[in-house]
Amino acid sequence: MMHQFGQQSPFVNHHPSPEAAMSPSSSSNPYQSPPSVIHKGVIYGDNALRRKGGFLYREIELSGPFTGILIYNGWWFLQRISLNGQRLWSQISWLTLQRTIDFQIPVCQEQGSPIASPNGTADSMITLHPARLQIDFDSRLKFRRFQLLIDEVSVYDEIV
Repeated sequence: MMHQFGQQSPFVNHHPSPEAAMSPSSSSNPYQSPPSVIHKGVIYGDNALRRKGGFLYREIELSGPFTGILIYNGWWFLQRISLNGQRLWSQISWLTLQRTIDFQIPVCQEQGSPIASPNGTADSMITLHPARLQIDFDSRLKFRRFQLLIDEVSVYDEIV
């Protein structure tokens, strides 16, 4: 409503109705939450690539100092780590899952790659590389962090 001298009356409501303010098409709400951001996780590692992943399962392809497929599997109350089909470590985990796992990776000096089986390979030709797998879980046993260290060097680090 116009008042004298072309000014608007201070008593006239210039705000939108409550129905218009509550409509979903209204995008002028300064208190509206921002759109959700989907966190896809971060993977660090120059010499490793995740091939498969799931609940208590990771399959990692190593391409660094030596090549191979490392598998961590925590299904059915048994944690196990294998490399190229050879079991390197396992433990029954009825009550708790191991979060820090130390194991050895056998490497043939001639080939420079992890051995698939020790048959036919002389013990003097095999060197053992210390490895450590560090795993952090949330309350639903989903991975929060999955880190592989070989010779005290982080080869693969996944932060979910």
